[in-house]
Amino acid sequence: MVLEAIRDLHDICKKKQYNKIQIHNAGILPLLFKLLKDKDRDIRYAALELLRELAKDDDDSKIMISEVVDMSAVIKMMSSGHQPIRHAALLLLLELSRSEILQEKIGSVPGGILVLIRIKYNQSDDAFSSEKADEILKNLESSPENIKKMAENGLFEPLLKHLTEGSEEMQTEMAEYLGEIALGHDSETYVAERASPPLIKMVLSGNPLTRTAAFKALAKIASFHPNATILAKSGIVQRMVEEMFARRIHGEPINSKTEAAAILANIFEAGLDLENLQVNSHGHILASDYVLYSIIEMIKHSTPDELNINLIRILLCLAKSPKSMSTIVSMVKESEASYILVELLNNPHEELGIAATKLLIGLIPYMGHTIVERLCKTAGQPENLILVINETTRITHRQAVSSTFLAKLPHQSLTLNLALLGKNTVPTVLQQINQIQGTGIRTSRGACSSQNTFCLVDAKAVERLLACLGHENFEVVEAALSAVCTLLDDKVDVEKSVGMLCEVNAIQHVLNADRLLPATLVNAFHHGDTDTRQMAEKILRHLNKIPNSPTSHTSHCTM
Repeated sequence: MVLEAIRDLHDICKKKQYNKIQIHNAGILPLLFKLLKDKDRDIRYAALELLRELAKDDDDSKIMISEVVDMSAVIKMMSSGHQPIRHAALLLLLELSRSEILQEKIGSVPGGILVLIRIKYNQSDDAFSSEKADEILKNLESSPENIKKMAENGLFEPLLKHLTEGSEEMQTEMAEYLGEIALGHDSETYVAERASPPLIKMVLSGNPLTRTAAFKALAKIASFHPNATILAKSGIVQRMVEEMFARRIHGEPINSKTEAAAILANIFEAGLDLENLQVNSHGHILASDYVLYSIIEMIKHSTPDELNINLIRILLCLAKSPKSMSTIVSMVKESEASYILVELLNNPHEELGIAATKLLIGLIPYMGHTIVERLCKTAGQPENLILVINETTRITHRQAVSSTFLAKLPHQSLTLNLALLGKNTVPTVLQQINQIQGTGIRTSRGACSSQNTFCLVDAKAVERLLACLGHENFEVVEAALSAVCTLLDDKVDVEKSVGMLCEVNAIQHVLNADRLLPATLVNAFHHGDTDTRQMAEKILRHLNKIPNSPTSHTSHCTM
């Protein structure tokens, strides 16, 4: 009886547009929404078809339907095991997506775009559903926010298309998104190939906002080392060198020299052959005196710490070549750069201090006595290096690098030895050695029983280690994770460890550490085998990235 009534209403709607208005006025929509949950799948199918007929060729009707019918319910039905219902749900959503007013609302349903992409990729199982999902996604592209969600869920084509073909405003917005979202390793190279040319053109723009967005996106792409060759072929090295040495736009929200140097450092650290890489139209190569001199001059005169860090990173890459190292040594020796580099050892910016120390370590075999001379003439040195090593109970990256630097300096240098003795540093060093030898590591394999209080807990280091999981340097993250894992070693009280880690919200910290986790799960959901897809789907549901499965009459077995 209900089914016949719905079909009669459907026939009435087809006859006149006015009849649709009458049905709306009669308050039928709330009833149709309730019928979407009916036990009878034929009734559910008929209700979907009637809703689609009501929505046809009338934006006002589409809006009324969207206000009464829960969009997430329609999206759940797109995954129905009953093909007619699945198709009807897709056709209804396709009709609603033709309204520009509703496109962002549809895209905002949690997991909606992810499910549509999954159906689009599933062409072999259901070509009709794949085609309709693709049409819906194309309609949703008119909203920049939807384009971002598509990229986050593994569909980059809309973002890349608008980045290449869109207006300047749209290109800027797409570049901003590209700089924000996490790219899975499977998509990094594809995005780099497609996005690099338009982004490099945007860097040449006179619009500060456009340039800023392009720099951020290029920095993200360059941070993935396998992209280095693609970026080099796209001409980015020449553009970034020009930004560093020549181009200057006042009043920008970013320091373009710093951004350009960071991008180059990321590319060079990937291990490219740098010696013969051309950097400008005048024929200069990267290892030329012109480039090396310009970089060293910038270090001498630069004030931003971030710029100096990236310039030193570039020099460290170039120093791997004997020819370039010879030029660097000559220039540092003969200029004030040696004093500047030694003075940077005192810099409070940890990353800058570490970078300068690493470069000096590389220079020691060629000019060790010169470095000693500069070091002993610098205020607070060399005793500050000993103090840095001794200042905390946990060994930091800066301490390790400082120790290496001291150990590499010429042992027979009378100047250095007298300076160390004169500052009474020897007792401090001996005390530190004794402390290291006498300390047991109770969390792993040190001198303690598994029932004792953990030394990491005693030192109140656990929360600090968890905070390190958000560090930009993956080596720091890896080291912090390794330290935390000692609390779960077979030789400790694991139950006590787990309880303590839960108290400090360790699980969330660990999940956040893997910025690629969402992208990895999405890729598995789209392209994995059956078991992998099911596992990815469960995790995505737990993370509220996909709508939960319907609890009544919409499961595959009843549809």
